[in-house]
Amino acid sequence: MLRDGDLVLWESSAIMWYLAEGHGDTALWPADRRARAEIAKWQLWQSGHLSAAADGLMYEALVRPMLQQPADPDKLAAHTASFHRWAGVLDRALAGADYLATGRFTCADIAVTSALTYAQPARMPLVRGSILG
Repeated sequence: MLRDGDLVLWESSAIMWYLAEGHGDTALWPADRRARAEIAKWQLWQSGHLSAAADGLMYEALVRPMLQQPADPDKLAAHTASFHRWAGVLDRALAGADYLATGRFTCADIAVTSALTYAQPARMPLVRGSILG
C-alpha cells in the first residue's frame, strides 16, 4: 500500500505508475501515451491472467502444505493448465525481444517478473529453454 497525503493506493501497477510519473519521462513509464498503453497492456495482463494462475499454484503447492493441508489435485491441474496458457503468451512475446514493451526495461517487466517471484518454491511448471526456465 502507498499513502501520499490523502491518496491511498493498493494496486501494485497503480503504485508503480504513480511513482514513475513523479519522476517525469523515464524508460519505466515514458511520457509517450502509446508507449504507456503498451506497458499498461502487459501490466493488466499480468494482473488479470498470469498472476491468477501463478497465485493459484502458489496457494496449492506452497501455502496449503504450510497449513498442513494437502493440495487439491483438481485445482492444481486447473492452475497448471492456466499457467501453461499464460506462460506461452509470455514466451511468444519474448521470443525475439529482451523486454515486453517499448524495447526497454519498463514497469511491465517489473510487474510480470513479480508474478513469478515464488516460481521455484511453488513448483510452477517452468519450461526449460524458455524465457521462464
